[in-house]
Amino acid sequence: MFDKKTLVAAFLSFITIFGLQIIFRDWFDGKSGTVEQVHEAGAAYKIPSAHDLSLPAVKTISFGDAAAVSVSQEVTVSTPRYEAVFSTYGGTLEALAFPEYTDANSAPLQSIYEAATPDQASFVLAINDETPLHYHYEGQETLKNGDVTVTYTARTDEWAIRKTFVLHHEKYLIDLLIELKAKAAHPNPIRPRLFIGAPHLPALERDEVSGVILDPAKNTINQVSDSQRASDAWVLPHMIGVENSYFAHALIADKDGFAQRGYFTSTESSWISAILEGPAITESASYNLSFFVGPKSLAALTAVDARLEGLLNFGWLSWFAKLLLQMLGWLYELCHNYGLAIIALTFILKLILLPLSLKSAGINEQQQKLQPRIAALRKKYANDTAGFNVEVMRLYQEHGVSPASFMFGCLLMVPQMLLFFAMYRALGNVIDMYQAPFFGWIIDLSSKDPYYILPVIAVVAIFFQPMGMVSQKGDKQAMIMRYLLPAVLATVFVRMPAGLLLFIVTNVVVTMAEQKLRKFFA
Repeated sequence: MFDKKTLVAAFLSFITIFGLQIIFRDWFDGKSGTVEQVHEAGAAYKIPSAHDLSLPAVKTISFGDAAAVSVSQEVTVSTPRYEAVFSTYGGTLEALAFPEYTDANSAPLQSIYEAATPDQASFVLAINDETPLHYHYEGQETLKNGDVTVTYTARTDEWAIRKTFVLHHEKYLIDLLIELKAKAAHPNPIRPRLFIGAPHLPALERDEVSGVILDPAKNTINQVSDSQRASDAWVLPHMIGVENSYFAHALIADKDGFAQRGYFTSTESSWISAILEGPAITESASYNLSFFVGPKSLAALTAVDARLEGLLNFGWLSWFAKLLLQMLGWLYELCHNYGLAIIALTFILKLILLPLSLKSAGINEQQQKLQPRIAALRKKYANDTAGFNVEVMRLYQEHGVSPASFMFGCLLMVPQMLLFFAMYRALGNVIDMYQAPFFGWIIDLSSKDPYYILPVIAVVAIFFQPMGMVSQKGDKQAMIMRYLLPAVLATVFVRMPAGLLLFIVTNVVVTMAEQKLRKFFA
């Protein structure tokens, strides 16, 4: 068993690291991902001129025919991945749901809802001061590969606009073909802007929405701060979009170089949009763009683009968190309950770490047996540090113990801590946990326990673990630690997702059972 100083050091290290992970999470994880270049090697694209870069960012839309529009026409498109509702208001997506992901009432989750105003809609195309609001529905078509196309057209005095959406049936991928055709020989130039609306999930207590941008120089996907969103623009963005806790809408490919600049609206945080600003157009042109529009699950993201993996906040334990998620997915396929899958995964991980646990327990027992004699020597040689060290080394030699073994016992705790942080990242960042029930009062493993039952069980279990007991009668510091550790952890546990707490409770209970069995067979 660790002495008081070792226990205090381990406890403070745990709390410090965990606190820093939460408070400065962006510094730790960097929102990093594997990055590829959007443009192929040797491909040509137009570079914005100095004049283009000096233009102000226009974040509003003026609809030229808004007064003439009465009622919108809606059309519904269903694919294995999407249930989409399109509208003639701007030829935009009015609603988007995902049949593969459902809420507690078995209704498909949505990331797009009807916008409060037309300029907050998803995939609205703005053109100078004469942006048409009313589009004509041209029809939809199911292609041979199962993809579905939906086409809308609109007109201004000098331009004809055609928007064709392609909803992929195998991936969470939406392509958009924008065709701009000049109706006059020398039309006035236009500079189109495409608005990518933010995903929403009203059921979340705090649906935090933020912009994301790819930094190709650092190979990272970064969240955009409020100040950046208000003031910054990015030239030729490789990837830009908006995300919330479980969904993302982001540009991933721009084959024809449409996006000369990218920036964000400065409206309220729950309704922000990413804006792709095109080049100044004086003649007919067409542009193909591709967007990831879907859930932030590892499989869904990587199936579309490996770079999107950076949207998951796995941090510096990314490889470990992904491995745990894969194991959790396999177990879920067997039991069809993520709560049971978490419990089974905890048992498997404890079994893998059993040799280290047994070794650590043996070292702790050696140290515990020697603690009374070391305490006596410390009191006897209170003013003689050299004499104390000599006597302690003689004591170690008499019992065949190496001083380094105690440090090794501390190091054996590192895998447990790494496992905890990896599970914290894995269970807190994937949509699979959202509204996933366990049983009884646990109806959402991604949210905190509504009745705080799991936090109480975790604190009580930790309080009655052997390491929380007083090692020596009358030891005031040990007594303080016995009550301080559960009290501090209780303030952390009450905010944790139920899924992570279920892992902690299972881990503590299994550890206690392991200790009981070890003493019984000893």
